[in-house]
Amino acid sequence: MINDISKLLIKYHHFYPYKVYRSQIKAWRASWLHQSFIKSATPSSFDIANALMMDIALENKEGFQRASEAIRHDFYDLWQDMEYAKRNQFLIQYLESYYSNVKVFNFEDESIVVPFFDVLLNALIMKRPAVFDLPQYFKLYKDYKENVVNPLSLYGLSLLQSDFYSYKLVASNDNNHVLYDYKQGVLIHCEGMTLLKEYPLAKIVNDNDLIFSLAYDILNQDLVSFTQKGCDFQLFHPKLAKKCQKALAKHAKGKKK
Repeated sequence: MINDISKLLIKYHHFYPYKVYRSQIKAWRASWLHQSFIKSATPSSFDIANALMMDIALENKEGFQRASEAIRHDFYDLWQDMEYAKRNQFLIQYLESYYSNVKVFNFEDESIVVPFFDVLLNALIMKRPAVFDLPQYFKLYKDYKENVVNPLSLYGLSLLQSDFYSYKLVASNDNNHVLYDYKQGVLIHCEGMTLLKEYPLAKIVNDNDLIFSLAYDILNQDLVSFTQKGCDFQLFHPKLAKKCQKALAKHAKGKKK
């Protein structure tokens, strides 16, 4: 039973986030941009978080386009006579509101605003916006499929810990990581960028030391210790806690023999 604690937590805590996102899931499954993350009608919370990240990235991209085009339209009479450097300076100045309000994270000393683009394209958006006047870049406003990268493969933990997610990295060992979703109260165990298991708790935990301890139990696969803490700190549904306490007592009795 203790070895199945992840499944039991999902069952007893009714942790089925896909039920909340049914309409979005239908749209995501039809979207080429999201299909690498949403492959079924019942995706995990990790898959859903990845799809929501792509939504934010797409809105950031489209927001940049709208803001840039509005500036070009408002100053059309001046635009044609401006040199590239002047256009760039002008755009950066008038895009200040966009830059200050958009979600962004740092990677290799660059600001990443559209995670499904590589570092170079993000650097151009943030530092050289006038380059999108050139035909080969202007076409990316609509025709960008060939320029899309896998955000998790490229940016990894830098992305997962950013404002694009409600995660914080709690424990890590080589290629194994445990993240805590501080909005849903779920511990997420990944190997690389691949989900292994989810451990939804009965309540949000604000005690960092406790979260760290639980995460290291998961990382070390000490599910006995994890289950004991879950019972001791009332992190499990009462019915599940009773079952777990019996299983823990049985386990302790077996160790003594």
